[in-house]
Amino acid sequence: MFKFPGSLSWISPEEDRIIAATGAGGKTSCLEYLALQFKQLGHRVLLTTTTRIFRPSQTGFGQYIDRLIESNVLEQAGIEPKASSITLAGFPDENPEKLKGLSLADIQQLIELDIYDNILIEADGSRQRPLKAPRDDEPVLPDDCQIIIGVTGWNGISNPVSPQNIHRWEQFVNITGLSEGERPTPRTLFPLLNDKHGLFKNAPASARKVWLINQVDQLSDRTCAREFIASVQSLSPPLHHYVISSFRSQSAPFVEGITWKTESSENNHLI
Repeated sequence: MFKFPGSLSWISPEEDRIIAATGAGGKTSCLEYLALQFKQLGHRVLLTTTTRIFRPSQTGFGQYIDRLIESNVLEQAGIEPKASSITLAGFPDENPEKLKGLSLADIQQLIELDIYDNILIEADGSRQRPLKAPRDDEPVLPDDCQIIIGVTGWNGISNPVSPQNIHRWEQFVNITGLSEGERPTPRTLFPLLNDKHGLFKNAPASARKVWLINQVDQLSDRTCAREFIASVQSLSPPLHHYVISSFRSQSAPFVEGITWKTESSENNHLI
């Protein structure tokens, strides 16, 4: 089983039951990490998607899945799972390496059954690129979402942008104003977090927004990522939590939540 870092101050496993991930650069890895942590707490976890999701490797995350449901999905997913379990639900896709997502109505029905402690939803696609902007019909989010995790890859932030490493290039350029070959700065990336057509598009008004920078794989990257987040935070995007992570090592992932001194928090409290 995974070795987890300390407690997650940015998520309450008991209260934050409906969690969705959007963006690029590690959505699936983040949700798998949370699913495993919740399972270790004894929770009944449903992992699914409203778009498409990769089938987990049997030598990786797949070995921790207790139920894989891809036929009679609503009927099977509606059977109460055992405690301390992960259920992965989706429909067969044309690509045999992926599962196709459930509709919002399907997910709402499963939410109302109230048989899962946590429902984790991958809400858009990125074609494995480190940065993206959503298209018109993305992301696909249930109204009951309590947490929206907006994921960006450090490999996209720390390198010049181009159509080759950005998903939805035209939308990304329209939001950020960046041109091919330019490197993102806190000020140019800020609109991706703040714009109504950006990373947290369609987020329910009551949902808390978490910005997670993944792919922070090297120790030197962590310092740079913290400084980048601090600069973005000074521009005051309406976000609730900031996180840096590296899921490259499945057996020992790195996750660090970051907050800054405000009227109600301590300065530079790192988890």
